[in-house]
Amino acid sequence: MPALSRLPESAGTPGGLVHLGFHTRKPKEIDKIVERAVNAGATIVTHRDFSTGRPYAKLQDLDGHHFEVDAI
Repeated sequence: MPALSRLPESAGTPGGLVHLGFHTRKPKEIDKIVERAVNAGATIVTHRDFSTGRPYAKLQDLDGHHFEVDAI
């Protein structure tokens, strides 16, 4: 389930994307998703659990865009 947020006034310019997130219903999948993203060239910004215990990861792609993966 992807989530996408943007700033319409910044569309078409670098940084116009505010948030790109993906959710999984299986918390154990987070590590596999992170591994696949890193193997594709992404770098890990943060990989830990929310204070609620739900795992999440923030990554950066090769173009410098940040995206998040978490478990719902």
